[in-house]
Amino acid sequence: MSVGLVLSTILRVYTFILLARVILSWVAVGGGGVSRDNPLVQAIYQLTDPPVNFIRQFMPQTGMMDFSVLILFILISFLQSAVAGL
Repeated sequence: MSVGLVLSTILRVYTFILLARVILSWVAVGGGGVSRDNPLVQAIYQLTDPPVNFIRQFMPQTGMMDFSVLILFILISFLQSAVAGL
């Protein structure tokens, strides 16, 4: 198993975790939807918060729209393209 394949798989799994975070943000978390106390929800946010919060530091305030997750999806896509060449 090559290093590129392993990294590509990790990035693909992380993309699905990030997508789960997006879907959870659309569902009223705690407000009749999925409880924020759910261990799976907590794990998803713990895995995605560090890079999302890091990107938010450099993003201008855009009101209710948060583009940091979109930027992270784009960065992961670039990384997957780079890793594909390994």
